[in-house]
Amino acid sequence: MNPKEKFNKVIKYSILFGIGWTVIALLFGVINRVQLILFFPSSDTILGYGILRPVFTTALIFGAVLSLFTGIAYHSLQRKLELKLELAARIGMYVQQLAVLLSIISIVAGYNEGREYGEAGWIPDCLTALSIFIFLVVVLVSLKGAESPSRGQIFIVLSAAGALLVFEFGNAGMPYDIFSSVPYTAGLQDASVQEFYRSGVLGYFLLFPLFAILYSYVPAYHNIQLYSSSMANFQASAMALLIPVAGAANLAFSPVPGGLQTFGMICALALGAALLAGAMNVKYTLNNGPIAVDQDDISKFFSRGVFFLILFTTVRAIGSFRWAQERFAYTWINSSDISLDTVTYGMLILFGSAFIASQQLQNRKASAGLVKSTLISLTAGSALLFTGTAIAGFFQSIALRSTGADGALSVKTWQDTLLSGSFISSKDPAVQFLSGAGVLSLTGIAVIFIGILLGTLTLLLVFFANAQPYGEPDLHKKIQAPMHISQGAH
Repeated sequence: MNPKEKFNKVIKYSILFGIGWTVIALLFGVINRVQLILFFPSSDTILGYGILRPVFTTALIFGAVLSLFTGIAYHSLQRKLELKLELAARIGMYVQQLAVLLSIISIVAGYNEGREYGEAGWIPDCLTALSIFIFLVVVLVSLKGAESPSRGQIFIVLSAAGALLVFEFGNAGMPYDIFSSVPYTAGLQDASVQEFYRSGVLGYFLLFPLFAILYSYVPAYHNIQLYSSSMANFQASAMALLIPVAGAANLAFSPVPGGLQTFGMICALALGAALLAGAMNVKYTLNNGPIAVDQDDISKFFSRGVFFLILFTTVRAIGSFRWAQERFAYTWINSSDISLDTVTYGMLILFGSAFIASQQLQNRKASAGLVKSTLISLTAGSALLFTGTAIAGFFQSIALRSTGADGALSVKTWQDTLLSGSFISSKDPAVQFLSGAGVLSLTGIAVIFIGILLGTLTLLLVFFANAQPYGEPDLHKKIQAPMHISQGAH
């Protein structure tokens, strides 16, 4: 077996591990939404919300996204250059899976301390950092001596380097038993560090990888150039500078100095502008370049993913203002919830690229019907989840601030807050929930889960079933009026 075939196995199994963790994560995501309404089982049990929520986010970010991105990034690089250190890449892949498994075990065992993203215990944290480090080394060694890197390759390197630094910054600590450790930043600075870390996870574990995929696959799949390489360069620099500090925007109304809060809000707005610029760069590549292209169903995974990325980025930018945080913090429209981004536009972009990578890797064509069904489910689910979350969050914000004639808060329990906005008053929380806007968000994540199952079935058939040979699509139409495009996009 030649080196390329060996590396193909790493790519294949990384994608398979990724879709496996995605199914597990979305299952817990649906359960979490139900638990917010029924409060069953109680939070002091092993299946309570306080346990399953970090299991959901850990499986989603560090299992699903990290595994899928690793396989997809390796495939993208392999199309342009010879990948090296196959043994190291294979070891890194298995180390990552072990890290996620141990993380979930430590969370269930009660070592997470209520935090959502990582911090599961010093052993799985060290393994996660090691797997990211191995990935970074493999990428850098493979790029050494190659011609000028593409924009997609630059974003891949920045994704891995930033993820490693952010993960170590947020999780490094002094161990005192087999799982537990004390963070070096514990104490008065811990709240600030957690917001910086949350912003870093969003930026380096999700946004940078997604743009790396978009800049790698959109031009290559459609055989066109990136609309503006200069814009991509600006975006990469801006994101790298702003992501670590934009989290300070979420420190509004905390004891930290007001100047730091204001600085964070400015950085969050600037980061939003950089993300919107990148999204429009991809959109213009597909729709406004000198060569018009048709969009097949796989193209639509990218275009619709970009649409929801623009939508969520706009909401997050608005949510960085103090008046928005005062009204919408602790509601379903909370802009600090990274999982909403991941299960919506994140899944659209990841599965679209996974379909391309798997078909090219196996030289087998994916079922057109399953691809379309996956696209429809993920799109409809994302729309429902966003709409339900926004409407429910609006009503919850009103309920949280409403007062009675005596000036006391009208809503005194968290369950009443979650069920606010219902059209039917009932002692049964399920009846209240089903008559309110929150049912849209539950329906949305359930439809997304169905889409994930359909996408998983599609990929499994490509990897393991006999199918027609894959052929590269010809999506070009007639040449439009000439216009300037940047050079060196590939």
